[in-house]
Amino acid sequence: MELCFLVMVLLIHNSFQLPNGVEVKEPPPKSEYSDWYEIFYKSNPIIPFSRTKRKTYFIGKYFRVNFLQANLFCKLMDMHLITIQSKEENDEVNTILQNNNVTGDYWSSATRMFDGNTWIWMSTAKSLQYKNWGPGQPNNKNDHCILLTKANGDLIWNDRNCNCRFFFLCEKSEDETVLYVAQKNEPGIRKYYRSYFD
Repeated sequence: MELCFLVMVLLIHNSFQLPNGVEVKEPPPKSEYSDWYEIFYKSNPIIPFSRTKRKTYFIGKYFRVNFLQANLFCKLMDMHLITIQSKEENDEVNTILQNNNVTGDYWSSATRMFDGNTWIWMSTAKSLQYKNWGPGQPNNKNDHCILLTKANGDLIWNDRNCNCRFFFLCEKSEDETVLYVAQKNEPGIRKYYRSYFD
């Protein structure tokens, strides 16, 4: 009986055609997920989120990973490695790190690994318009990823080998939602963390 119903649904579905130019879109997430930070943070206070007007950040300060592992971890949280598109945003991230008493170096999503020359934000595939290189940087043609480093109260950029292990920063725009996907991926996140702590 169930098989007959499934076949009937498939036949009806395949015989129905939408008019040209009309496309079916997924409905937007329910409004109960629109403020995922509040819900997620309150239910998981050990996860270090920081919030600004435009973005929510995850400070990956508990273990060091290479550039591609950092990208993967952020994706498990339905986030992406940080992009910095203005001095204002660079200063904002610097303030977040200061307010959280965070030290160390952090991966951004900037890379030139595709052609060895052109710096792009891997998260958006856009070229870098704003840059905050440290003195003498970039200084190594073999370093294809950008690391964010705190120096003299500023957040400066340094080119580094993508295989080195550092902390990382994930981000999510405020108009995006993550609660549903983060809950769906929770076993994957736990497994990833466990592999570094066990």
